[in-house]
Amino acid sequence: MDIYEQLYLYIDDAHGMSWAGENGSGYVRSEVPRHDRMYLTTSLGKAFGASGGVMVFPNDEEYRRVHDYGKTSIFSIQIPPPILGAAVASAKIHLSTEIYSLQKQLQDRIKYFNQTAKLLEIPMLSDDISPVKFVCLGKPQMGYNMVSRLVNNGFYVNLSVFPSVSYNNTGMRIPLSLHMNKEDIDGLLNQIANLLPTAMSDTGTSMKEINRYFKMDRKQKI
Repeated sequence: MDIYEQLYLYIDDAHGMSWAGENGSGYVRSEVPRHDRMYLTTSLGKAFGASGGVMVFPNDEEYRRVHDYGKTSIFSIQIPPPILGAAVASAKIHLSTEIYSLQKQLQDRIKYFNQTAKLLEIPMLSDDISPVKFVCLGKPQMGYNMVSRLVNNGFYVNLSVFPSVSYNNTGMRIPLSLHMNKEDIDGLLNQIANLLPTAMSDTGTSMKEINRYFKMDRKQKI
């Protein structure tokens, strides 16, 4: 943006809010400084715990332009009082030092999840610091098989399947939170590790195939 004057950057940090950044301002703000041509949007749902969203404008003029002429702004309604109350309560936590304790507790769980998944050789898409985890499964039938088996064992996970992801990039999306303790993480990951071989046998899937679909081998070589 400093080089090209016509470049404007729009960033969606909905999944980065609260668990990262100063006062929980998000992952982007923890890595990227403010810029006069950067527009940042984030969510008051997800980790923030309320509903609605936030748009950060580079200046007042751009804010007024979107506020006065944007269709979604013109036809939007007021925030319901219970949601507003939840947002205010969450904002008070974010503006206090408590947010840093909560962030650290969550990071401890994320690190533990990553370490345990690696020990159990579970095919994870990445081991980054994000609380949203993705177990690589490959074909949709493999995903349905695994989710059904986990549900039958008392573990409920979110399936990412076509068309939200590519057909052969099906996986389980696991969001970590402070409501999960280490015993919960152990229980879930051990179940996944135990059920993977059976699910692969049922669906004619192999770990080599999963690695190929997600280019895991290429990542390791790099």
